[in-house]
Amino acid sequence: LETDLPLIIIRKEAKEYGTKGQIVGDFIKNSRALMVEDVATTGCSVLKAIKLLREGGLLIRNVIVVVDREEGAHAALADEGVELTPLVRIRDILKGALHID
Repeated sequence: LETDLPLIIIRKEAKEYGTKGQIVGDFIKNSRALMVEDVATTGCSVLKAIKLLREGGLLIRNVIVVVDREEGAHAALADEGVELTPLVRIRDILKGALHID
């Protein structure tokens, strides 16, 4: 919102009112979009969202995630041609919490 860039939100389920779709927001078909997620584990949820956005006409090649729990998301997304960029990995959080070098 701070950047004035378009924002798209994905609903878990389509609503019976409003736009009635799972994708909320304005976008131009065949344009690139950057997905931002809070946590990635296996990548299953992220891949479902990417599939929905691609079906809606968006090109998704990059996902930024706050925390990568390192349980397969990186490889699963790579298999679909998507690069996962975490802000932090779980091992880094654990190292800090446990004071491990």
